[in-house]
Amino acid sequence: MAKECRLKKKGMESNVATFKVEDEWDAEAFFAAEEEDLAFTAITSNRINYEKDWIVDSDEVDGTVDEGNAEEDVAQNPWQTGVYQQLSEEGDCEEEILQTKENLSIRFLMKELGQLNHFLGLEIDRSDEGIFLHQQKYSKDLLKKFGMLNCKPISTPMEPNAKMCAHERKDLKEATMYRQLVGSLIYLTLTRPDISYAVGVMSRYMQNPKKLHLEAVRGILRYVKGTLDYGIIYKKGGDCKLVGFCDADYAGDHDTRRSTTGYIFMLGSGVVSSCSKRQPTVSLSTTEAEYRAKAMAAQESTWILQLLEDLHQSIEYPISLYCDNLSAICLAENPVFHARTKHVEVHYHFIREKVLQEEIELEHVRTENQVADLLTKSLSENKFQGFRRQLGMANKGGASVEEEY
Repeated sequence: MAKECRLKKKGMESNVATFKVEDEWDAEAFFAAEEEDLAFTAITSNRINYEKDWIVDSDEVDGTVDEGNAEEDVAQNPWQTGVYQQLSEEGDCEEEILQTKENLSIRFLMKELGQLNHFLGLEIDRSDEGIFLHQQKYSKDLLKKFGMLNCKPISTPMEPNAKMCAHERKDLKEATMYRQLVGSLIYLTLTRPDISYAVGVMSRYMQNPKKLHLEAVRGILRYVKGTLDYGIIYKKGGDCKLVGFCDADYAGDHDTRRSTTGYIFMLGSGVVSSCSKRQPTVSLSTTEAEYRAKAMAAQESTWILQLLEDLHQSIEYPISLYCDNLSAICLAENPVFHARTKHVEVHYHFIREKVLQEEIELEHVRTENQVADLLTKSLSENKFQGFRRQLGMANKGGASVEEEY
């Protein structure tokens, strides 16, 4: 999720102003005299420490430069429009944040906006329980834009065992609306991993959508209507441990017979990264499909570890990666290259290397407790809602979060 928040969002309704940079400047040289541990975060996604209360502020920055150097600065400037930019400073040390603001004010004219409440369409609510991240206003605007604000809500984003194909029913006369709708839903998955699978499936038909596909997308909107106040809650305190779940739906795509990979990483009580993606090649067995999914999850865990290291939150333990296929676990843990796996591309054995280096610890989980199923297939109502709670998702009222691994 942190990686996806870097996507540029156009047309958002928030307290983020349009901006331009009036000149290029060397940030590394500018802060060279400061302490190495000085926290500087500009236009970034939310960062959360569960053991401490992070201070999250926002400021409006005027990119105006000194008049004496204006001509030289403009000559170096690749952008020529806008003047404002919103920054968010985050950390657990108020003195460092104040020092960062003071350093920035030397170069820019700044305006204090207080605690960060809106950022790129995201909404941040704080309570004694923790931080609640959601997109309620964005969801309402989306429903209103496409005439679904008064629609009848449903309990799941996609019918159980739904089958989508590329060549069913009639073509849409105007596919632009379909593409706009799916694109808007993709951005909504930042705080709504419960719709990731359904949106991912419908995004496969962007080039030539059919009427059946549009009906399915409207079903996702009906589900969003019934869960407008849902988001991810990051609770204070507790066990701040990084864990992952990964799964694969063997030959789930009916057009290409490719499998679907799904993985989730949770830090404490909430999701910090999730993915639902069709695999690039056809797998010849469930073991191979699951093995590929674990390799993708291992790559994501490596990126998360590096991100946490950059944020001075080192992980000193092997990450538990839960999966429900024993054969794939044995294949990853066994250093012997089996004859039956010669057709598996070499780069997928990345997971085996991480296991041998004790960076990842594969653990078996029962299929009924495999929360990553939410990202690989459409589920029944009871199972879907159970997995949704395990993701750390709750309504704005602060529903309880279940943790069953």
